[in-house]
Amino acid sequence: MKKKVYLVQCSYRKMDRSVVKGSSMIINCTLNVPMLIPTIPADWEIDFCLENFTEIDYGNDAPVIFISTTSSDMVHAYHVAHRFKALGKKVFFGGFSDTMSLSVMKLICDSIYWGNPDAAWMGKMLDDALNGSIKPEYQCGINIDFAFDYSVFEGEKIDHLIVVSSVGCRHRCDYCQHTVQYDGTYRLRDIDYVLEDMRSVKKFAGIAAFRDSNFYNDREYTRALCERIIDEQLDMKWGAQCPITIGKNPELLKLMYRAGCRALFIGYESLNQENLKSVNKPSLVKHYKAYTRNIRDAGIYVVGYFVFGWDYDTGESFSRVYDFARETRLSLPIINMYTPVPGTRFYNRLVEEGRVDLPAPEDFVQEDLIFSIPCNSCHYVPLSAPSDELEREFMRLYRKFTAPGQILKRSIGNNIPESIALLKMNLNLRFERRKLNRSLRLKNNGAKIHRPEPVA
Repeated sequence: MKKKVYLVQCSYRKMDRSVVKGSSMIINCTLNVPMLIPTIPADWEIDFCLENFTEIDYGNDAPVIFISTTSSDMVHAYHVAHRFKALGKKVFFGGFSDTMSLSVMKLICDSIYWGNPDAAWMGKMLDDALNGSIKPEYQCGINIDFAFDYSVFEGEKIDHLIVVSSVGCRHRCDYCQHTVQYDGTYRLRDIDYVLEDMRSVKKFAGIAAFRDSNFYNDREYTRALCERIIDEQLDMKWGAQCPITIGKNPELLKLMYRAGCRALFIGYESLNQENLKSVNKPSLVKHYKAYTRNIRDAGIYVVGYFVFGWDYDTGESFSRVYDFARETRLSLPIINMYTPVPGTRFYNRLVEEGRVDLPAPEDFVQEDLIFSIPCNSCHYVPLSAPSDELEREFMRLYRKFTAPGQILKRSIGNNIPESIALLKMNLNLRFERRKLNRSLRLKNNGAKIHRPEPVA
C-alpha cells in the first residue's frame, strides 16, 4: 500500500443541500486538519482538503482517508465517506464530534478514533491501515501540546480563525455532549503552543476565536494566558466561550480586555432555575444580569445562547428572554430548540420516559436529514407545553430578534470596525431566520410533522 494519507475536513449543507463555502463559516468547522498534519510520520505523503474552500478530490490516489466534520450535518460526511469506501479506500473518522455523528459514521467508516491523537497514535493507526489490521475504534486521549499547522489556510481570504487553549469542561451538565466525552475533566494546553498558534493565525486572519468548550476552566490559567498575550504584545482581537460565572471576576475581565478579548459567548440556556436544575447546570439565574453587566462594563461584547423546549418552558419563557436580552444589551442573542444528544444523561432519561422524538442513526442516513443551525423543532415530548406551541413561540421570538431596528440597535459598538463586525453577525442571524422560514414552508407543503403533546 502506498504511504499516502488524504485529510478531509468536511463543510456542511444548507437547506437547499448546497455545500457551505467561504471563510464566513470557518468558525463552525473543526481544526482537525491543522491538528493532524504535525502528527503524521515523515515518510507518509500528505494531501488535504478544507471543503469550505476547495472541492473534495475523490480521484486522489491516497489509500487512507481521514474525515472530520461537525454535527451540523454529519450525513454529508457520511456520503463523503461512502464515496471513498466505494473506491476501496480505508476511511477513518474522528476529531471533535458528538455521539450522534459517531454513531452515523460507524455505519460506513473502517474506524472511529476518539480524542486527539499524537504522533504515536497517528503512527499506530497508519501502520494498522498499511498492514490491514485496522481496529474498529481507537481511544487516543487528549494530546494538544504541540503547534498546529495553520499553513493549510495560506492563500485563503479569512477574517477569523480558531485557536485552542484547552479541551473538555469541568462542568457535568446532563444535556451536553462534552460531558459524554470528558465527564467533567479537561486538559489545559501549554501556553507556549497557544501563543505560537495565535502568531500563526495572525498571518492569515485578524481575529482569533477560541474553540474551547470552556475558556474559564481554570481561572489562574486564564489569567496567565492573558498576561502572556499582553507581555508578548500580540496585539490581536479574540473571543471565547465561557460560563456566565466569569462575570463575577471584574478584574480578570479587565485583564482579558487588555489582552484583546472583545466578545464572550455565554451559554445562559434558560432563565428558569428549575430548567437549569433539571439538567444539572450549575448556574444561578439570579446572578445573570449582574454578571452580564460586569462583562459589558469591561468593554467586552456578550453573545448569549438560549435554548427552549426544556421541561419547565412555557410561552412566557420566550418573552422573558426577549426582555432580558434588551435589558442587558446583549450584542447578539442566539436561540435554538434543544435537540437531545444521544449518549447524554438527559437523552437517556428521556428514552427511559418514552419522550424522545429523534430518528435513529440509520434513519438519518436513509432520509438524508440535515441538522440545521439553529434548530427550530422540538424533538422530545415536553412537560409543560405542547411542542407546536413552543415552536410557534420560538419563531415569533426569532422574528422579533431579527427585526431591522433590533439589529441596528445591537450593532452599535465602541468603534466602527467592531460595529461592522457586530452588524455582520446580526445580519447572519436574520439570514438564518429566513432560511428557517423557507424550511417551514417546505414542511408545511407536504412533510409530515409529528406534534407530541405535553406529558400530564
